[in-house]
Amino acid sequence: MNGMWRMSVSADTRWKDESVYARRVTKRTVIQKQIHEQRKREDLDDGFMLFDIGDVFLKYVKWRNAMPRVTPFYAVKCNPDVNVLRLLYALNCGFDCASKGELKLLRETIGVHPERIINANTWKQCSHLEYARDHGVKMMTFDCEEELDKVKKIHPEAE
Repeated sequence: MNGMWRMSVSADTRWKDESVYARRVTKRTVIQKQIHEQRKREDLDDGFMLFDIGDVFLKYVKWRNAMPRVTPFYAVKCNPDVNVLRLLYALNCGFDCASKGELKLLRETIGVHPERIINANTWKQCSHLEYARDHGVKMMTFDCEEELDKVKKIHPEAE
């Protein structure tokens, strides 16, 4: 999403000095404050997104309650916000990556163990396979025999 600003509103990182909980700030107040902040930007024509990270947590809990034996794998491309990824990592979620950039974000920024990552782009660039190999990401998907041959050649340990 080029030109799209992503941000999560997190009480402990955004307002450390203001004790959001003590002041009983509502979601509406937080959203209004963020909209006001966005109006100060130079590039007003770019979009931005606000979301409640607590809602992500509640949806994860709902999933685990409905299917306790199934580990979800979150598609990083749908929202690669670092706060969302850290939350899901802390909750023991797996991750579905479609690019080298997503793999790097999980491995180098968040520190996700490679066994919790699926390299799910069915047509992978060689450099992406090399990165996955060099960083221990073995789980992969593929759509055809040619792709399987390429994976075998570059990343023989892949599963």
